[in-house]
Amino acid sequence: MLKGITTLFFDLDGTLNELEDRHFMTTYASEAYKNFTDQFDNFEEFVHHLIAGTQEMLRSDNDNYVVEAFFDYFCKHVDLDRQTTMNRFVRFYETNFDELQKVSGKVDYAQEVIEEAKNKGFKLVLATQPIFYKLATIKRVKWAGIDPEDFSIITHALNSKASKPNPRYFNWLLSEIDSKPEETLMIGNDPTMDMGAAQVGIRTWLTSDFEGVKADYKGSLKDLYKKISDS
Repeated sequence: MLKGITTLFFDLDGTLNELEDRHFMTTYASEAYKNFTDQFDNFEEFVHHLIAGTQEMLRSDNDNYVVEAFFDYFCKHVDLDRQTTMNRFVRFYETNFDELQKVSGKVDYAQEVIEEAKNKGFKLVLATQPIFYKLATIKRVKWAGIDPEDFSIITHALNSKASKPNPRYFNWLLSEIDSKPEETLMIGNDPTMDMGAAQVGIRTWLTSDFEGVKADYKGSLKDLYKKISDS
């Protein structure tokens, strides 16, 4: 039983969907590069700036949406105006981003735990790292076999002004969903990014088997499903 919990924050990658980080990032970069072959001398140069721009998003901590941090950096290294650069990424997410489904998989009990939580009346938030456009995040949720409409909020690059584990990210979500930290449970596989929710008083559930990581609960999604069913 999840006593006192009314709201569930779910991580996506490695929690509700299954992916091999190295294969995912290699495929992502390879497919995105097809839209910028006229701007970089080689694939390695593109990857360098793609990663550096993403790191700027993760470090961003101001009143701008994190997507602005990426383009502030990336646009310095292409001979394109900002809107054209953004349009190329949108085109990528609309088209060959779909190739990433091949390196994404479903996780046991992911669909069941979301469905049961919804039926039990929990408020659901997809608290994924907001480094992708909304369209790309929606696609990845569907690849996990989950209906994006089940979530009241889905974080993405155009609605988030901070990233995990920045306390601002978690506090913003609490405010948006109108929940108290002690009534909220963050479920995820990452001991730093997801368990970082504890900084603001949110309770935590670690789905991975890292040793020495502090969390209020530890267990699989099947274990979580049983807890929710008993609530």
